Amino acid sequence: MRRSTKHSFMQAIPLSNLLRYTLDLYIRPSRALAKPSYLQISTTSRCNLACKMCNNQRLRRRASLPLEDFVTILQHAREVPIIVFSGIGENFLHRDFLDMVDLCRQEGKYIQVTTNLNVGKHRLEKLLTYRIDLIDVSIDGWDQASYEQIRIHGKWSLLIENLQAMSQFIREESLPTRIRVRLVLSRYNADRLIDFVTLMERLGVHAIEISPLTGAVHKEVRAVSSYTTIVKALRRRLKQSSVILEAQKVSNVKAINRCPYPYRGMYIAETGAYLPCCWQLHNPRYEQIVHEEFPFGSLKDYTPDMAWNSPPMRHFRRMMRLGKTPDFCRGCVLFKGAA
Repeated sequence: MRRSTKHSFMQAIPLSNLLRYTLDLYIRPSRALAKPSYLQISTTSRCNLACKMCNNQRLRRRASLPLEDFVTILQHAREVPIIVFSGIGENFLHRDFLDMVDLCRQEGKYIQVTTNLNVGKHRLEKLLTYRIDLIDVSIDGWDQASYEQIRIHGKWSLLIENLQAMSQFIREESLPTRIRVRLVLSRYNADRLIDFVTLMERLGVHAIEISPLTGAVHKEVRAVSSYTTIVKALRRRLKQSSVILEAQKVSNVKAINRCPYPYRGMYIAETGAYLPCCWQLHNPRYEQIVHEEFPFGSLKDYTPDMAWNSPPMRHFRRMMRLGKTPDFCRGCVLFKGAA
């Protein structure tokens, strides 16, 4: 049976917590009734690429989350079913990354890892032996020229080689891991999507996620004629395929008072700073927020279970319920109109 990666993600969350989360979205309390469904953790700000759309290349300071801090996080997140390793850097550049994954597997967590896949094959295979649930690969280009133009220092040949090797290793070892590639849709790649999908299908990818360009949703949707039309065409193309298409929905409604993220999970930066979501990765002030300001506190102030309903988080939820958009959220894809 074809199932989306989001379906598997939701299956990892206890039904009782899903019900509380649903109630949270309806009544919008400042103190969340549900426990966090996931923790998204940025292990490091070090990266081996210099992607044009990423804030990483603007950072003046680098940080990595110490392994002992990660152990503390897990100790205070026993009831959090999902750990997402995704942030502003490349996970594989953290020397203890694989040890962190191993600890999560011992705890029985659903594990999701984001990587640019420009890493050694032996480390990828080691990661897969921990039977992680999902590997997210951000690509954005559709061939060597476009990929290497967007993802500076990235190697298309290495990306393709690793995708193929991962898929083969997963099949041969009968592993549960699924591979999802991500592509941001714009006027520059709209006419090449069918070719891209065909290539990913041949490489053994399980799912493709496409989304409009963050921060310029309406402009880019108009530029490619119709985002919805393109999504429908791709769904028709993949109807008989084993590959799942996961497309972000687009609306014209500012949805800040309907944002689900403050009730869904938390983001922990490589400095130990807490954030309500990962949007701040795209904020030009990301470095100041996670190194200096700590608007939601850090591991030094709260353990993860305490941070979830800390005074800053409760105030944040209250402001969102009242429709008072925090400066923190301006520019977010939800606020701009993508739901």
